[in-house]
Amino acid sequence: FEGLETIVRYHYIFNPVSSIEISGERGVKEARAVDNNAFFYTAVGIKYILQHKRIRSSIDVYYSNYTFLEGIGSLGTVEQIDSIRVNLNIRYTPQEWWFTEFAYAYNRGDDTIDFGDLTKNVVSLGVGLNF
Repeated sequence: FEGLETIVRYHYIFNPVSSIEISGERGVKEARAVDNNAFFYTAVGIKYILQHKRIRSSIDVYYSNYTFLEGIGSLGTVEQIDSIRVNLNIRYTPQEWWFTEFAYAYNRGDDTIDFGDLTKNVVSLGVGLNF
C-alpha cells in the first residue's frame, strides 16, 4: 500500500502550570495480520496538562477511526472501528531522583464486525528512578 500520513499537534500554554494539546492524525497504516490488510487511520484528541512543583497530572481524550482497505475473507465486509480513549495520569516526584505514578486508561472500540468490539480498563501504579 502507499499513502500519505499527516500528524498535526498544537500546544498552548495558559500559564506556568497548565497547558493544552490538540492533535489530529490521518494516514494509511499497515496491519500486522496474516492477510496484512492496511487501514486508514483518523484520530483527533485533546490533552490537558497541569504541573505544579512536584506533581504533574494530565487527562486526555481521543477519538479514532480505523477503516480497513479490504474486506475480511469469508465475511466479505470491510471492517471499520470507532474508538474512544480516555487517559488520566498523576505523577508525584518527591525528590529529583525518584517518582511515583498513578495511571488509568479506558478504551472502547465499536467494530462493524460483531465479535470485534472491545472495552478495556487499565489501572496502574508505579515507582521509578530518574537518571
